[in-house]
Amino acid sequence: YSPRYVKNHVAYLSGLLNWSISEGWLVTNATHGINLGNYKPEVRIVTPDELKLFLKHSTHYTRAKIMLQAFGGVRSAEVGLIKWEHVRLDENQFYCPGKKNVGAERWITMTPPLRAYFEEMLTQPPNAPEGWRRTGLIMRGACESTVRNWMVKLYEKTGGKTIPQNALRHSYGSHHLVGYGNQFGTASEMGHASPKTTYAFYRAAVTKSQALAYWKIRAKGTSIEDEESALKAA
Repeated sequence: YSPRYVKNHVAYLSGLLNWSISEGWLVTNATHGINLGNYKPEVRIVTPDELKLFLKHSTHYTRAKIMLQAFGGVRSAEVGLIKWEHVRLDENQFYCPGKKNVGAERWITMTPPLRAYFEEMLTQPPNAPEGWRRTGLIMRGACESTVRNWMVKLYEKTGGKTIPQNALRHSYGSHHLVGYGNQFGTASEMGHASPKTTYAFYRAAVTKSQALAYWKIRAKGTSIEDEESALKAA
């Protein structure tokens, strides 16, 4: 488990034990003797070449997840909350209804790869009915286990290469901080409560040349309509 998860879990247990003490069921709080230390977790990222490989073999939904996290910096839990209506091409932003902390709910500026993706997906398909528009959840409400199964199938196509937990969001943070050079801007885009977290973890993860290659990535793929038609035909 990550150090943050352990810290949060211990804090929860401490609150539960304090409540038990107030009710007269316990006399001491065992968590008060725990030393969590100051361990700094490794920042695992996906390189531009690896990211291109994953996008090459992605389906509509896995591509959406990768694009939103790797080029939008959203958390895994936030991916399923974002709707097509939240995308504002005219403002070059999209809305993220995050709930994790005070900075989680936010408008995120589109990076060039994500802008190109949204433009492709929101362009009216040929022979579409008049008044066509893409609406609803980008992930169509797919549950966590379904998304996990999609990612497993993607890993099979890439010869067993996998994306470590939180690596897409870490990749965004690392490349954004180096590429744009503003810890306050990166922290705001990622929904961090403080820029100290951003700067401490991401400032030394990648080089300038790697960040330049990262933001030049563009993803092309089948539309959701074509993909669902193929599934029905099969």
